[in-house]
Amino acid sequence: MIKDRDTPPVFTATPTSIIADISRLIETSRIAQEAIADPVTPSTASYDNVLLALSHAENALASESTLLVFYKAVSPSPDIRAASAKARNMLRDFAIECSMNECIFCLVDAVQKHKEFVKNGLRIPAGPQRDCFKEVKGRIEDLTSEFSKNVAEADHAVWFTLDELDEYPQHLLAHLEKGQTGRVARNPETRKRALAAFENRCPENVAVFRQVMALRHEAARLLGYANHAAFSVEDRMAGSPQRVNTFLSSLRSKLTQAGKAEREALLEVKRRDAEARGEAFDGRLYVWDVQYDIRLLSQERYSVDQEKIAEYFPLQPTVEGMLRIFQHLFGMVFHEIQGGERDTLSPTGKGDSEYPDRDDLVWHEDVQTFAVWDVEGEGALPPASANPPSLLRHSDVVMLFHELGHGIHELVSRTQLARFHGPMGTAVDFGEAPSQMLENWCWDPEQLSGLSRHYSYLSEACLQDWQALEGNSHAQQPPERIPRDVAEGLLRSKHVGGALSALIQLSIGIFDMAVHQPSSQDAVESTDFTKFWNELRREMVPTDDPSALGEGGEWGHGYTNWDFLMDEYDAGFYGYLFSTAYAQDIFSTVFKKNPMSEEAGRRYRYGVLEKGGRLPQMKTLANFLGPDVLMEPFYEDLGLAA
Repeated sequence: MIKDRDTPPVFTATPTSIIADISRLIETSRIAQEAIADPVTPSTASYDNVLLALSHAENALASESTLLVFYKAVSPSPDIRAASAKARNMLRDFAIECSMNECIFCLVDAVQKHKEFVKNGLRIPAGPQRDCFKEVKGRIEDLTSEFSKNVAEADHAVWFTLDELDEYPQHLLAHLEKGQTGRVARNPETRKRALAAFENRCPENVAVFRQVMALRHEAARLLGYANHAAFSVEDRMAGSPQRVNTFLSSLRSKLTQAGKAEREALLEVKRRDAEARGEAFDGRLYVWDVQYDIRLLSQERYSVDQEKIAEYFPLQPTVEGMLRIFQHLFGMVFHEIQGGERDTLSPTGKGDSEYPDRDDLVWHEDVQTFAVWDVEGEGALPPASANPPSLLRHSDVVMLFHELGHGIHELVSRTQLARFHGPMGTAVDFGEAPSQMLENWCWDPEQLSGLSRHYSYLSEACLQDWQALEGNSHAQQPPERIPRDVAEGLLRSKHVGGALSALIQLSIGIFDMAVHQPSSQDAVESTDFTKFWNELRREMVPTDDPSALGEGGEWGHGYTNWDFLMDEYDAGFYGYLFSTAYAQDIFSTVFKKNPMSEEAGRRYRYGVLEKGGRLPQMKTLANFLGPDVLMEPFYEDLGLAA
């Protein structure tokens, strides 16, 4: 947790300093490991002089290197992003070096059988076979970094005229930037082109993906595993690929019929929309129709107008409302640090947000700085921003609450060892659960009311802006808070298109598990991953794609956009659905009756969030919920009967 006496990090790095700093940190860690290995022998090895000493060295490396790697995701400078990416690669290379350190392995093995070293090749006999394994691991790291860089730096654009964007939401149209698409545009050809452009980004990653799949299988076989999925899932909550496959297969059975029913409902909406516009209806629901028709169906059945709802969620007041919820539930206080107070806090004395070019506390002028502490301290929330607002669609509100949840998990986690801290210290198939659980607050009418504030109330300028959009300078302001009936309509619309969306997500999870469970090395080499990607989606999701128009079955290679398959979520995408089961059990059991219960919030903070990954997640959950996971809340969240 950040306390008022803590010195915040500064963002003054240059490409040169990033490489120099990571080199220094790696060398310091290397020396620390040598200092452990030199005086200790297997007969004198103990927890204190080996495991604890290694953990201290790991903590020291993690505490500084995290910020250096952070730049690659947030810096506006391409040179700094490139240096940060290089720093990450250097860390990965060092991690391989450490995992292959036989002296350290012997000491750790003398204290306890240490699976991490074994899984990194130290049980492979020294010589050509171990050298081969090390080379394969290094090649995998290089290729996965290349894949992620290709995704991050992709500069693929598709251009539309204003006519082609007919009836695209005006407040979104005004802010369209690279990466945003016209999937809710009225013109079906616009939607088709936008989706096709996205599905065909990063064509260079097709070859990279194939190489990674082959090398992962080779590495797993060298370690004695049947395939990479067996290697990867072993230490997660699921425990085995067989359990994952059973979970995905069962969920597929439950979703298939619901998906077909949704398809029929959306086809009827499409038919009426086509007739109203005097256009022909061909009886097909294309993949590029789904989001547009879901929007129409939500408006028709539940009077849900996403653009009108967005007016109640300007960014600044919404974030403040979210922080208030976190304060209340978890016993925290947030205080925005502004103006000269930032100069005082900054180690360099350059923290004044009024002069972004000399503000060392942030990496971008839009970033706000907060101090946070427990309720025993003193603090206050900042006043609402008077700047013209960015409006959040409800899906953005859910996403923002989810991501802030990860931040809260990081803040309140209490572990001695960095490797177990916060969401990154937990198993991949649990790490999303705490934030997924918090998404439920965004589907509660009372909580939505507390989060909302119509942007016309933020300032006179905002009121005039709203009246101008209404075309009436005397238009009466809407309610300041989102009306109860609107919030309840939004809640009732939650499951519109839910089965189709879940089937798409499920198809990615099944693809991920399948490509990481090949029967042989030859099977990897002979697999056409693009063909498999498209065929699986057609088989699972009851929608039509360009192949129905005679344009070929391999019309896109969307898997080349998913860089998480290269990093942490390899044979792990199932975790998004798997962890949702735990998330909904927690909410249903602990929070559903009273989402704002301070007692429940504190119990959750100290019983789950604080522990990070220092206990096995199954034990943490069993202590918190009991031994059995209730699946009914998960099925209910998907709009399915148990």
